[in-house]
Amino acid sequence: MFQDIVWSAKSCTLKTFVDNFTLPQLVKVEDGFYSEDDAKTLSAEQILTLHVTKRTDKVLVKAAEGTQYFIPLACPSKVEILPRICDDRYYSVEDIVDASISGDFKFHSCHS
Repeated sequence: MFQDIVWSAKSCTLKTFVDNFTLPQLVKVEDGFYSEDDAKTLSAEQILTLHVTKRTDKVLVKAAEGTQYFIPLACPSKVEILPRICDDRYYSVEDIVDASISGDFKFHSCHS
C-alpha cells in the first residue's frame, strides 16, 4: 500500500514539521524510539498519520534521580512532590510553582 509513495529526502523534527505543514499529513519515522511501554515506542520506518496538534500548559518536575516529568496544569489526578528530607506536601501544581523550593524531590502520582 505505501510502497508507491515517494518520500522526501529531507528530514526534520516533529516540531519543525507541524510548524511548516498543515495537518493531516502522512509521515515516516526516520529514527525510532524504544520504550518498555509499547504505546510509547516508535519504530524506524514506521508510517503514521498526524491528524492534529494540541497545546497543553505544563509544569516541569525534576525528580531527585534526574528523571523529568511534565505535568499538565489541568491534570485531573492528584500529584505529590515529596522532598526526600522533610514532610512538606503540595496539593496542587500551583502550590509547587508558588513554593520557592530547592533540593531533591521524589515524584508520586495517584488517581483520586
